[in-house]
Amino acid sequence: MIRKATREDIPAIEALYDEIHTREEAGEVTTGWIRGVYPVRETAEAAVERDDMFVQKDQDGNIIGTGILNQIQVDVYGEGSWRYPAKDDQVMVIHTLVISGRVKGKGWGNEFLRFYEDYARDHGCPYLRLDTNARNRAARAFYKSHGYHEVGSVPTVFNGIPGVDLVLIEKKIDLGSKLYQLMVRKGYPRDFAALIAQEMHTEFTENRMIGYIARSGLLPPEEVADEMLAILSDRDRIRDKHILEHAQQSINEMYRKQ
Repeated sequence: MIRKATREDIPAIEALYDEIHTREEAGEVTTGWIRGVYPVRETAEAAVERDDMFVQKDQDGNIIGTGILNQIQVDVYGEGSWRYPAKDDQVMVIHTLVISGRVKGKGWGNEFLRFYEDYARDHGCPYLRLDTNARNRAARAFYKSHGYHEVGSVPTVFNGIPGVDLVLIEKKIDLGSKLYQLMVRKGYPRDFAALIAQEMHTEFTENRMIGYIARSGLLPPEEVADEMLAILSDRDRIRDKHILEHAQQSINEMYRKQ
């Protein structure tokens, strides 16, 4: 489970930061982060205050991951040769993603990345941007495996860490149809919304279903499915009527030519 962090979560977040620093100092990972410089407790406190810090819990309720999601682009992003030019309000950024080494290889990083992409969709942001230290080959490979693209690197002082070659990374995602977005905003599960949107793929059916969902509160899935079937039935009747009319017109023209 991933949720917004509260002040009560700060000690656990700080412990994750300490863990990654310890692993860095032991040569187990290479992030380029420095203990006492970044990330630190103040990093978590500021993000919780902004309300953009998230924590990830395992099945036992232990916090095993954390990340910051917002639309704040690092200043050197302005120097990036982005493949997708985008307005600021169309971009969602992930910062300081940390997954505990205790759960390495169990898919928790994949889950957090999926959450990030869904969070961007929910906020109408089709463009994802992030950065990592060029030395962090594991992170670079991780993002590449999920369809992210490196667009170049910029030398900078990163959060107080000098001499950083900051790799800029991006991805463009599909926000889904208008029907899908409406259903997610209404509170329907994403998988269910995607299924309904997939079936309502014509302008006629999508507009009918949008009107139905927009007029209603959060309905039981069975009622939405019944409405979907009714709309598809109407579509088929209209289509069959057009086919019959076309056939009758063709026959009439044939008789007129005799």
